Amino acid sequence: MIVEFSSPNIAKPFHAGHLRSTIIGGFLANLYEKAGWDVTRMNYLGDWGKQYGILAIGFDKFGNEEELVKNPIAHLYDVYVKISAIVKPEQDKIKEYRTKIREMTVRVMKPFFDHKHNKSRLTRLFFPGQR
Repeated sequence: MIVEFSSPNIAKPFHAGHLRSTIIGGFLANLYEKAGWDVTRMNYLGDWGKQYGILAIGFDKFGNEEELVKNPIAHLYDVYVKISAIVKPEQDKIKEYRTKIREMTVRVMKPFFDHKHNKSRLTRLFFPGQR
């Protein structure tokens, strides 16, 4: 049996949420092992594609080779925070548009799913000529 736990985002600092997952995963692995299972413990470091893309773009804009050599983790974290701050307003705007689109879709589609007239309206819409 494989017990996968923690899976920290390696482009960001380790935090309490990762520690909780690690403790639970370790407990479950120990429990299964004591029950006779052959247990393999695994930390899958997988969620990194987007973060490294962000870091690459951020490093082009804010990176400094000397700072990277002196303190790589802190410098990359600073770069990540700076580039993320630039991207955040765009993400907020996209979220706002998604909300507006969802509200508009509900408003436009509501008459077709009005329970009192549902069958007749949907029938006319999808099967013209049938009643």
